[in-house]
Amino acid sequence: MRLWNRPCMLLLGVLAGLGQAQDRPLGQVLILGEGERITVDGRFDENAWSRAPVIREFTQVEPVEGAPPSEQTEVRVLADTDNLYIGLRCLGDPARVIAREMRRDARLDNDDHVTVVLDTFGDRRNGFVFIVSPAGGKRDGIVTDGRAEFDWDGIWYVRSRISDEGWVSEIRIPAKTLSFDPSRSRWGLNVQRVIRDRNEVVRWASPSRNSGILEVGDAGDLEGVIGLRQGLGLDIKPFAALRSDFVDGDSIFEPGVDLFYKVTPSITASLTINTDFAETEVDDRQVNLTRFPLFFPEKRDFFLQDAGTFRFGGIRRSPLPFFSRRIGIVRGEEKEIAAGLKVTGRAGNLQFGVLDVQMKHDPELGDKNLMVARARVDVLEQSSLGIIVTNGNPGDRGQNTLVGMDFGYRSTTLVDGGVVDGDLWFQATSDRPADEERVEDYALGGRVGIDKDPWDAGIFFAQLGHDYRPRLGFARAGALASCDQSGFRHATACSRTSTARSTPFSGRRRPSSSTAPTVTSYASIWR
Repeated sequence: MRLWNRPCMLLLGVLAGLGQAQDRPLGQVLILGEGERITVDGRFDENAWSRAPVIREFTQVEPVEGAPPSEQTEVRVLADTDNLYIGLRCLGDPARVIAREMRRDARLDNDDHVTVVLDTFGDRRNGFVFIVSPAGGKRDGIVTDGRAEFDWDGIWYVRSRISDEGWVSEIRIPAKTLSFDPSRSRWGLNVQRVIRDRNEVVRWASPSRNSGILEVGDAGDLEGVIGLRQGLGLDIKPFAALRSDFVDGDSIFEPGVDLFYKVTPSITASLTINTDFAETEVDDRQVNLTRFPLFFPEKRDFFLQDAGTFRFGGIRRSPLPFFSRRIGIVRGEEKEIAAGLKVTGRAGNLQFGVLDVQMKHDPELGDKNLMVARARVDVLEQSSLGIIVTNGNPGDRGQNTLVGMDFGYRSTTLVDGGVVDGDLWFQATSDRPADEERVEDYALGGRVGIDKDPWDAGIFFAQLGHDYRPRLGFARAGALASCDQSGFRHATACSRTSTARSTPFSGRRRPSSSTAPTVTSYASIWR
């Protein structure tokens, strides 16, 4: 363990002390005059579109990095007090435009499409992503640390059409859909176009293979975003469930409500009462032939709201200190939620989230209150330092508490033409099952990656104590590193430095004959 622990800590410590600003392209918003109105019809008939500054400085990312685009792309941005308007004009031969997909939230990879990323806080870490296609297909999501949650569905409108010059798209995003800092007049913006017929990718800011469109830290600047207002910022979703027993003739009527309220443009409060998840999309069928628990993504709207706030340590699946599907689902069985309250948002360079859920009384589990709190402070240019606390055991009458700390580092200037990123995290758990003694243990890990085309190198390490038990989280002990999960394209070397028998955690502790920790690692490099 020392072979991995000390070098990684030292490397991240060195990286944390470095950070530089970089030149970014600049776009300008045209603020509509009083009485000016925009009709979203994909035709740009209004005079404001002709007055708006044009963004057209795109550069190829694929197939020839740094080359001029084969077709011209124009982007214009307008705003009034209630909406942000984005006009896209994608020039080219209309006969070669590929437009097949029209479904909401469908993957548009096989069609021509344009991706727009907005960093509404200017923090270079989080944002919103909107994707449109010539056939009218659209997809949206929330970006956190270079990853998008496409389960988020915002309210926005788009009209696309294929024209004599290529294809165009007109977008209207209500200010109520976005969380933003009203005191900032400069947002982050990036735009990427895919010309599928040529397999060509062009981008406005950071046109490099080492950076992706979802890397908010590499976005350009959008100046002049002023005067947007969110109004009352209140969404109410009432619902009701009627359950009838045809044998006894008994009927139960259970009303409920989900309420989302923007306390400020940057702070959102969510309340759910007598929660019912009958309209939630069903899980994809999976067959488990291993002794480890399966990971199913969250699909419930209440928990998806600002879910990125609770991400920790760059961990995608295991060992997660908080996994929202632990709430209301115990060993595959639904447990009723009486009420839940969540407050998420930003205050300066602080991002925070608090979630508290009160479960209905259960004969097996008793009365349960489950809580998670998360705070993260932005440091350096694209890095962060955070803490997380969870309390409660959703699958047992006992108690469980977890405390974790994490540091995330990212730099696009440390290595010329490359990206360096890393995470370091620590978690400690205290678990007291019913009628058993309290046990305490810890988990720690980290990773460092360098991406500089055509080279890519990464290293990962983790150690889980035998009695590490994140009852509100997700852990697959003994299966943290495997070649098929690395995503590496060429030569990949995976090895386990040491392995001990360990058990997954799914509500209850399973017996094990080993008390040694589990240590896993991998390293890879290619050209």
